[in-house]
Amino acid sequence: MAANSIYRTEDFEFDFSKKEIRFFRKGYNYTTISFTEVNNIEVRRGSTVRNVWFLAIITGLLILLTIVLSGNLFERLNEVGNFAPLNHSDIRRIGANIIILASSLFFASYILYAITRNEVVLKINRKNKPYPLKELENVRMQEQFYKDLNDVFPFIKFDLNLGEN
Repeated sequence: MAANSIYRTEDFEFDFSKKEIRFFRKGYNYTTISFTEVNNIEVRRGSTVRNVWFLAIITGLLILLTIVLSGNLFERLNEVGNFAPLNHSDIRRIGANIIILASSLFFASYILYAITRNEVVLKINRKNKPYPLKELENVRMQEQFYKDLNDVFPFIKFDLNLGEN
């Protein structure tokens, strides 16, 4: 492919023939940057999550909820003696505690996974959000995209650990 090619992902489109970058939200073009407006461009490993602290607080609250609910569950199970039968409301409370406990633990672990997952991202002008390059990797156009980027932007910064997972 020549340097006049077009690389499109779900989040952005590099059009080397028109010398512009178009950014998308839900498939619609919300901003366009000319190549002359690009001051800094980086391809590196990083997280695509932007609100890390907010998600870390939510994760902490979910883990705290899990601890409180598990304590409540053990207390409820210890109240019931060996000879006292469980009534319907006790069984419903225990079941609800188990379901909420499992779901909050699942959501907390998924949020932690999303925060710590590193993938190859493209960052333009340092103020824009990082854009994942996974789609280009899936169609095996990532190396050609890097070459075209390096031809147009000689000041581009590449992470040295791009090939490692």
